[in-house]
Amino acid sequence: MGAARLVLDMGNTRLKACLFEGGAPSARYEDAGCVHHAEPLPVDPSVFDDRSVLADWHASLATPVTAIGLASVVEVEHTLALVTRLEEVLPASVVTNPDCGLVLEVTTPETTGRDRLYAARAAVEDAGEACVVVDAGTALTVDAVRPGVFLGGAIAPGPDLLARALSEGAAQLPAFTPKAGVHALGRSTLEALEAGVWVGFEGAVHELITRVAAEAGIGADAPVYLTGGHAPALFAALAGRGLELRPDPYLVLRGLATSLG
Repeated sequence: MGAARLVLDMGNTRLKACLFEGGAPSARYEDAGCVHHAEPLPVDPSVFDDRSVLADWHASLATPVTAIGLASVVEVEHTLALVTRLEEVLPASVVTNPDCGLVLEVTTPETTGRDRLYAARAAVEDAGEACVVVDAGTALTVDAVRPGVFLGGAIAPGPDLLARALSEGAAQLPAFTPKAGVHALGRSTLEALEAGVWVGFEGAVHELITRVAAEAGIGADAPVYLTGGHAPALFAALAGRGLELRPDPYLVLRGLATSLG
């Protein structure tokens, strides 16, 4: 009987999961495979909310889970609660935030988010050369990486945080949900807010990609990997601006699976 690797990314707002079957942990993602398809399929995070549901899900798999990797940026108690639930049901211990396998050329490596590092490892191993990694979710991160070396980058608020800061910080501004594809010229207060947040976000991402790559010395033609909930909209917005864009919704999970060793 074979074995499967379960990897989970516990972010600020979502729990993402994916199951890998077959292939060595160091193999390229395309070679590692997934349970149901050659492309990665996410595991429905709701299975982790209830022990009996989790047990039924595991029993339905063609191969048992023998390795579990968890990347978490949330509070310790929430992380431990998930670890406990997993280890009570699945026949494997959870490895939380395993070493990413990169040399960290930063001044505070202990505070560098593991999700950034796993995305960087997956991207640079896929590219085979220096690249820029953009993770656009609750927060925006834009990082530079060379083969084997994480060079650092920038952290900024994502669109939802920007919108919340405006509505909470200014008494006369309404709460709103940012959306992509808006015009820069807003004809109402709401449209102006939407424009300021999303068009400003697009501009910030483009500027950060350009300057992070330049300051890291990796060249303006370096491939740019996009991941996170806002990645599809960013791909549409940044296409045609001279960047080699490579979207990958499973970048963090792919790097985490490889880092299990």
